Amino acid sequence: MVDAINSFVDQLLGVGNDAQVILKAVEADPACAMANAQVGAFYLFAGGSVALTKAKSHLKVAKSYLKRANAREKLYVAAIEAWANRDIAQAIAHHEALAIAFPRDLASVHLAQYHYRNFGNSQGMLVIAEKVFAANRDNPYMHRMLAFGLEECHRLAEAEEYGRIAIALKRDNRWVHQLLTE
Repeated sequence: MVDAINSFVDQLLGVGNDAQVILKAVEADPACAMANAQVGAFYLFAGGSVALTKAKSHLKVAKSYLKRANAREKLYVAAIEAWANRDIAQAIAHHEALAIAFPRDLASVHLAQYHYRNFGNSQGMLVIAEKVFAANRDNPYMHRMLAFGLEECHRLAEAEEYGRIAIALKRDNRWVHQLLTE
């Protein structure tokens, strides 16, 4: 189950094409609140009414197991549930709380950037990346997220600098390659 969750996060952060790997986590442990919340996120990214129904079903299961969940998992479930309920401001608030309490949760930071971008809040995209940068200097996805926030704020020279670091740390970093070729 942990391997499936880690693979999903890698797919999410790396813009991979195997995000459905998260379904294996729920198969392995149907009572895992985090896995069910991440399946909910997987379906929410897909969009549409059928996907929303599936997402809410998994969130209902996730919430039923919150008694055994830790603080990080509880915040993550709340963030995904807010997204499913179309309360994006609340989803962002939960992701911001996660960034402060659990700065290495880059899946949550990625989702916050996704919501900020959809709201047209470039500054929010950059600020959340900057908040967690010190805890993730060794992570190529962190450099990519910082580059993305910088690019959205029209700080292109800095965005390129962090993008190049991201590629140096992980050559197959699709999002950064796209960023640097725009």
